[in-house]
Amino acid sequence: MINPQANEEQVLETVRSLLCDRAFAPALSKYIRVTSDLPVAKLEYWERIFRYEIELAAYSQRLSLKSRRLLPWLDCFSGDGYQGEKSLRALNEGAPNAFLLRLNDWVPQVRAEAREYIPAMASCTQPKYSSVDLR
Repeated sequence: MINPQANEEQVLETVRSLLCDRAFAPALSKYIRVTSDLPVAKLEYWERIFRYEIELAAYSQRLSLKSRRLLPWLDCFSGDGYQGEKSLRALNEGAPNAFLLRLNDWVPQVRAEAREYIPAMASCTQPKYSSVDLR
């Protein structure tokens, strides 16, 4: 049986690595791998956690959220609608897993950007991820 706390700590550690490490490619690969195991049903919970980690990293590095490097597969979860919209525009590949296929937001501009981007993303996403019920 998987220890949920250990799993959560592993996910948070990969988010922190993605935000802070200079070795971007390995950190991104690990982030994609661990988010593959996350249940889409707990999306809101993980969004809150990711937003907290993003803000904490910016604060601890004394960076503004706008001045740090854009991380498209993480910044889709940004609480900043402008950052979320930029993130969607920067994506030029299919979703690497069902959890990261999330393209919804309460900001109308981000929702509009997602609607525009979804057809291109869906055509590049493996069918096993795009057929997942995201409700």
